[in-house]
Amino acid sequence: MEQKLDAVGVTALIDDYNLALPLLSGSEQRALKLIQKVLRLSSDILAEDKSQLAPQLLGRLLSFPEPEIRALMQLVSK
Repeated sequence: MEQKLDAVGVTALIDDYNLALPLLSGSEQRALKLIQKVLRLSSDILAEDKSQLAPQLLGRLLSFPEPEIRALMQLVSK
């Protein structure tokens, strides 16, 4: 996610989620929609400072119990 953000920017990263959503099941779709929503909410911040990706994801997704979100939180916190 960081590499994609660095390479193409936050708008293209958000758009990629639209391409992936139809390919996934219900719980995976929900997790991707949550991540996409966080990217949208954080887009102004990320456009200014891409290094804020991890803190934005951690701060905004920490309370969600979905296994996919929990796995992402573990990766982000490393």
